[in-house]
Amino acid sequence: GRPVSGFETEKEGDQVHIYDAGAEHVPTEENLVGLCGETRGFPVKEGFDRYAPRILAPVKAGSVMIMDELGYLESSSELFCRAVLERLFKQRPLPSWLPVFFHHGRKQGCAV
Repeated sequence: GRPVSGFETEKEGDQVHIYDAGAEHVPTEENLVGLCGETRGFPVKEGFDRYAPRILAPVKAGSVMIMDELGYLESSSELFCRAVLERLFKQRPLPSWLPVFFHHGRKQGCAV
């Protein structure tokens, strides 16, 4: 298979954590990016800020980049959003990381 890069989020109890795509999911304070309330989630901006540089890390040629659910939690962090946009539109050559798959699943979000 092709190498995988990017990120994915996962809801675990009342918390949402971010992980490198394809990596083992081990929830920590460092990768905490959201807290779930009764009717909506609340972003932990600092978690997204800490993760943002990982989006711009070099990737293996021919890899598939996964960006799991770019939503309102992610948009709380300007650094995270800038990193995503830079990865998508400024880093070259594009063929080295295409195709890009966007996955949006309710399993990742907080119950509403």
